[in-house]
Amino acid sequence: MLQRFLPIALLLLCAGGVVVAQSTGGEPPSPPDTTYTTEPDYPDTLVMEPDTYVDYEPDFIDGYAAGLYAGFTAEKSGLDLAKLDPQLTGTLVMYGGEYSVLIGDWYFNFSTVGSHMYDLGSTYDQFLLDYSGYGTGYETSFFKNIFTFRIGAEAGTGTLKLIKRTTHTDSTGHDLLEAYRREDFFYLRPSVSLGVPILQSPLASFLFRVAGGYMMAFGPENARDLNNFSYGAHLMFAVRMPSFNF
Repeated sequence: MLQRFLPIALLLLCAGGVVVAQSTGGEPPSPPDTTYTTEPDYPDTLVMEPDTYVDYEPDFIDGYAAGLYAGFTAEKSGLDLAKLDPQLTGTLVMYGGEYSVLIGDWYFNFSTVGSHMYDLGSTYDQFLLDYSGYGTGYETSFFKNIFTFRIGAEAGTGTLKLIKRTTHTDSTGHDLLEAYRREDFFYLRPSVSLGVPILQSPLASFLFRVAGGYMMAFGPENARDLNNFSYGAHLMFAVRMPSFNF
C-alpha cells in the first residue's frame, strides 16, 4: 500500500518545487508609485487688488474753479462819426483795460475804454469818448480746456465831448473854443468773447481773447447816436485754479 502511494507523493512534491521556482524567478517587482497629482484649489470668487495709481492727464481738468484776469484791450468802434458831426470822418479805435474775477462758471469784471484826440486839424481842438462799467456773465471751457467762451453784459456810464475851434479870437490872439457837444450817458453792452492761451502753465497763463459787443446808450436825446457794434482783442494775464474730474 505504501509503495503504491510513494510515487504519487514524490510526483506532487516535484510539481510543487517547480511552481515555487517559477514564482521566485526573474526581476524583483518595482515599488509602488507614491507620487500624487492634485489640481490647484482656486477660490470661487476672484479678488482683485485695487489700482492705487492715478494718472493726472489733461483730460482730468474740468474747467476752472476760480481765476483772476487783468490786461489790455483794443477795440475798433463801428460808430458813425458823421452822426456826431458831419465834419468828422475816419475810423475810431478805442483803448483801455479790463479786470475780472472768475468764480465757478461766473465772472465779474470792470472795464474801461476810450479815445482822446487833440488838435484834429484846424477845426477840432478836442475829441473825447470814453465809457467804463461793471459786468457779469457765464464762462465755459472746451476742447480739452484750451478755449474759453464768455457771454455776458456790462452796464456803466460814459462821456462824449467835442470841442471845436471858432474863427474868433480873444484879446490875447488865441482861438475861442466852442463846446459843440457835451453829453454824459448810461450804457448797456451785451458781449461775447473767445479766448485761447498764448503761454500756458498749470496755474498762470497769457490769454488772447477776441471779443465783440453792441453798446446801447441812454440819456440825452442824441445819446442814441452812440449806439454801435464794436469788436477787438484783449491781451490778458490770468491766474486760474483748475477743477478736476476723476
